[in-house]
Amino acid sequence: MNDPLLFILFVAAVAGAAYAVWRFWNGFSDRTPEDTAYERRVSALNERQANRYSDEDLKRTRRPDDAWQITVERGRRAGRRQDRYAGDAKRRLEERRRR
Repeated sequence: MNDPLLFILFVAAVAGAAYAVWRFWNGFSDRTPEDTAYERRVSALNERQANRYSDEDLKRTRRPDDAWQITVERGRRAGRRQDRYAGDAKRRLEERRRR
């Protein structure tokens, strides 16, 4: 008589554990539209950085002024990007910590 009762309890425990794992994974993998947009912006940033001038290209320029101008422009663009992405990343981290 105890065997069917133990089997029912075991099945209920396994079903409860599966449900708990499913709820955890669903909450963990849930992505908001803001998360998706952020990841697209970071991907675009990585693409732009991959296609910039290398140090070897800077050394091969014909005039030293050209190399200096390229370096200055890189610094200006990096400063603008840092402000744009750093604040958004901090906001996202704070939102995730609050959940």
